[in-house]
Amino acid sequence: MIGNGHDFGCGRQFAAWLGLVPGQYSSGGTARLGRITKAGDPYLRSLLVMGARAVLAAAKNKTDTLSRWAMALQQRRGYWKAVAAILFLYREVLEQSLPVSLQQARTGGPDA
Repeated sequence: MIGNGHDFGCGRQFAAWLGLVPGQYSSGGTARLGRITKAGDPYLRSLLVMGARAVLAAAKNKTDTLSRWAMALQQRRGYWKAVAAILFLYREVLEQSLPVSLQQARTGGPDA
């Protein structure tokens, strides 16, 4: 169970908790990113993967920017890499939105 989302400092920490970020192998100042770690809650991660698959399936009949990007990526790289890219897009949204929520909670904004 996640509990309070404000416990995470940024979206990347939340994505790491879910297991949606690649493992990092560093040596001599060179950072190498590996596969997605699959740490965290497998049920929640599977729901996010199903959501990304649903976005990709629905993109076939749409012409908005996200749908065109997803379909072009699927044609270039394949189905599962497109699903992973949509998951990373979710992570980017989390990174951009979570600190704003934290800031609003501290100042008594609309999400407090």
